[in-house]
Amino acid sequence: MEGFLQSLKFESVEMQKYVCTLVGKAAKFKGKDKKWWKKQELYWQGTTMKRDSEEYQKLLDRAYDALFENSGFRKALEASKDCSLSHSIGKNDKSKTVLTTKEFISRLLRLRQRLELNSNSLF
Repeated sequence: MEGFLQSLKFESVEMQKYVCTLVGKAAKFKGKDKKWWKKQELYWQGTTMKRDSEEYQKLLDRAYDALFENSGFRKALEASKDCSLSHSIGKNDKSKTVLTTKEFISRLLRLRQRLELNSNSLF
């Protein structure tokens, strides 16, 4: 997910594809010097989006929905079912980060609820 999030800072589709292959710190450091916040614009596959737009929020939703398809992610999320979720190094100001703590946690909670609904419907 970090590769995807950092790729949003690059206008070039080819660079986005490359950054999406990176994980963890490698991805974070690749995007750290991009000054996307000056214009508050992010990019995905040739489309420019304002950081504070509904279109951008829908893109984040689709990205987390895609991550939900990963069985390892679902197992980790399921293991957290009784835990409070937090993100200690995240930022809260949308103008300074591509994913705020609130945006991150709210998506995890939404997907965790989806897991619960799916497991309850099996019985």
